[in-house]
Amino acid sequence: MNQTQALRWPLAGEGPTVVALGLGGDRRLLLGVELAATLLTHPFAIAGFAALRPHLPYAARAVVVESVVALGEGALFWRVGGRPPGRARGASAAANAASYLSGLALRTWVL
Repeated sequence: MNQTQALRWPLAGEGPTVVALGLGGDRRLLLGVELAATLLTHPFAIAGFAALRPHLPYAARAVVVESVVALGEGALFWRVGGRPPGRARGASAAANAASYLSGLALRTWVL
């Protein structure tokens, strides 16, 4: 799977998840921030998984990479999206967890 293919799942799932969590405010702004956040963090996530491969098992890599990505995206929801810091981090963590777990299920059962 290349990076373009790998981006489809987070782009389809994280934005609606963030809006559904009821962060309030302008939904278009939140979707735009989510799109920008995913496009900014996804290449680092892929590079992080690859760089950590010799050092950590898959589950540990997933926790480290997804945690860093969720923190980065949460910071964007806070600073750019104007959401309260706690809600921004929580929404980002929930969206990334949902995206990761559904992607893992898709990869395991379908691909």
